[in-house]
Amino acid sequence: MNRNLIETLIGFLVLLIAAIFFFFSYKIADVRKLEKTYELKAKFDQVEGITVGSDVAISGIKVGTVNDLTLDESSYSALMTIAIRNSVKIPSDSSAKIVSQGILGGKYVSIEAGADAEMLENGDQIQYTQSSLNLEGLISKFAFNGDKAKSKKSK
Repeated sequence: MNRNLIETLIGFLVLLIAAIFFFFSYKIADVRKLEKTYELKAKFDQVEGITVGSDVAISGIKVGTVNDLTLDESSYSALMTIAIRNSVKIPSDSSAKIVSQGILGGKYVSIEAGADAEMLENGDQIQYTQSSLNLEGLISKFAFNGDKAKSKKSK
């Protein structure tokens, strides 16, 4: 009888700890009610550092996520599909660019709102885009061009 009581108490304690774990996980994850979204498309020459699930922000505020990345086989451009919250309306002359969160941070899509009175709707394409910068390529170019400039001066 004593052993059954101890096993029951331990089982109850394990269930209580699991419930507390799930409660705090839910709060920390900031799980919200699924918001309705609409999709926009954008073509980029380069989407390095962006993956499905990357953030989309306007003025540094997250307004959506990247839903899909595919290759446009006719132009060899990257075709990005993004989901934007329905409450956020984006002017049709807006631009999208891929930016870094910092020197070592990840990348996200930043939308700079235009001034047009007409708004983009579900399925529309953002016409003005700027691809991501390849930091490694820039550093390499600077380093190797710097060596060539030094060798030319020494001759």
